[in-house]
Amino acid sequence: MSQPHVRGLLVVSALAAALSAQVDPALQKKIEVTLPQARIPIVVVLREQLDVASLDARIERAGATRAQRHRMVVGAAQEVSQRTQGALLAQMRAQEKHAHVSDIQTFWVMNAVAARATTEAIAQLAAFPGIQSIEDGDSVIELIKPVDNQPAPAQPMMATEPGLLDIKADFLWNLGFTGQGRIVCNIDTGVEGTHPVFSARWRGRQAGVAVSAAWHSPTLRAASPVDGNGHGTHTMGTMCGDDGTNRVGVAPSASWIASDAIFGSNLGQIRIDAIAAFQWCADPDANPRTVNDVPDVSSNSWGFHPAFHGVPVCDQAFWQSIDVAEAAGVVVIFAAGNEGSRGAQSLRTPADRATTPLNCFSVGALQPGSVAIASFSSLGPSGCPGNPIKPEVCAQGQNVRSSTRGGGFATLSGTSMACPHVAGAAALLRQVDPNLSSNQVKQLLYDSAFDLGPVGEDNTFGRGRINLEAAYNLLRAQQGVVSVGVVTPTGRVARGRDLVWEIGFSNNTNQPQTVVLVLEIDAIGQGLPPIPFVGPALLTLPAGFTLDPDWAAQSLAIPANLGAYYTTFPFRLRMKAINPANQTVISSAETDFLIT
Repeated sequence: MSQPHVRGLLVVSALAAALSAQVDPALQKKIEVTLPQARIPIVVVLREQLDVASLDARIERAGATRAQRHRMVVGAAQEVSQRTQGALLAQMRAQEKHAHVSDIQTFWVMNAVAARATTEAIAQLAAFPGIQSIEDGDSVIELIKPVDNQPAPAQPMMATEPGLLDIKADFLWNLGFTGQGRIVCNIDTGVEGTHPVFSARWRGRQAGVAVSAAWHSPTLRAASPVDGNGHGTHTMGTMCGDDGTNRVGVAPSASWIASDAIFGSNLGQIRIDAIAAFQWCADPDANPRTVNDVPDVSSNSWGFHPAFHGVPVCDQAFWQSIDVAEAAGVVVIFAAGNEGSRGAQSLRTPADRATTPLNCFSVGALQPGSVAIASFSSLGPSGCPGNPIKPEVCAQGQNVRSSTRGGGFATLSGTSMACPHVAGAAALLRQVDPNLSSNQVKQLLYDSAFDLGPVGEDNTFGRGRINLEAAYNLLRAQQGVVSVGVVTPTGRVARGRDLVWEIGFSNNTNQPQTVVLVLEIDAIGQGLPPIPFVGPALLTLPAGFTLDPDWAAQSLAIPANLGAYYTTFPFRLRMKAINPANQTVISSAETDFLIT
């Protein structure tokens, strides 16, 4: 046996014996068959990650706008990565000088650093403080391929695909909601940007928009949108396709952006590319203070299957990336998979995730007519602890006509075809209320679905076929006549500095509304009544009035000599809208902060 190969085996032995907790088993196997001088794609995951659930809950209680939400989430995620990655990057760049490491990429959508590294470099990195794990950068992500593919002619006159009518998309169209001002995205095989059903609405054609904010091409490395397979062109058509004769899309006036990250499994770093795609999707122009570039929804018709990809059920590889992207304002939708012939618990992962009733939001496929499940549609339950019910909802996925490469049309079948129906529906709901959080959009689709199969949620249809008419009516019923919000950017303020907050209010009706607005402060847990801080103020809000996107900024100087006692408990700012006739609270929002 050659000396270099013996050296490689010694490195592998050291990894297996001392560092098994840090090096993922799939990567360990790859190391065992890799020459010492070869560089393997890796993802180094740091132990500290953004607490997305807590931040998301705080933002939701505050009634934040989508712009505020995006700024706060991206800023918080970037703070974690910038604060914790420095020493690790210094070591990796030192290794880079000796050709042990190359292609370094930093991420904030999950706190991780990707690279290509030799076995010796991996051994050194695994011993680095603060590392949670080192994982394979080329995990077995796979496109959920259609089960059949039939050419389809263009329509001679204006025609709407029946799957769109089945989900009551036309109800919203008739109210004027066709996706104007919204952005849809897919992470797929690319998109043929010249296809007539959506070419004019590629966001990269808009004045002042950089191509890099509208097209992410880690695998095809193309300068403008192209499709290496045809799959992404079809799913994009179902989200937003309409050429005036062929209405194949749910949100036919929406703009679109895309990433080709799922085409490149043969390039050897598909997991790295997928993480990069989620990060790009969460902030395409790399500016947390802008939200007009951020897609309302990301459609994902890909995954891997425990039965034949060697990954565990409920695999967590993308959970943090998905959670941060969603908290930042992007509704993430996944196809359930086409393995229904395997019977129960046949969903792909990450679509099988079920840590909450809405994560990951997975879509099953219906036959034409949208009342019977397609035979290929993957079935629940999830393999996650407790075996929760999956999928969440369904839409037509069999014999779906949409755009394909070459400017034409094709009829495809698969949960890949059902998923973009739901993604397009999310964009329409965002047009109705642009400040809906990702969880609120998913909850509306989930709660309003038309029940199919056994009564209630089940492992075939989930909650049932999505119903945009019912979702719209539910949204309007939940909104109330007036909405208020109050946001503090960071949730903490130092003594001697200004506590800054923003307040907003809106009239959700087409009639003037008179309300009493008040902002109060509460010392949490101290047994004291809340103190009115601003107001009460009697205001009449004009019909449709809103402060969004520019809320009113206010501040209060915190004395530098404030006693230490006031740093031992949190405070709460609470904004309320009160009906002056009966003194009932119409709407309220709150945000907590600490004095340090």
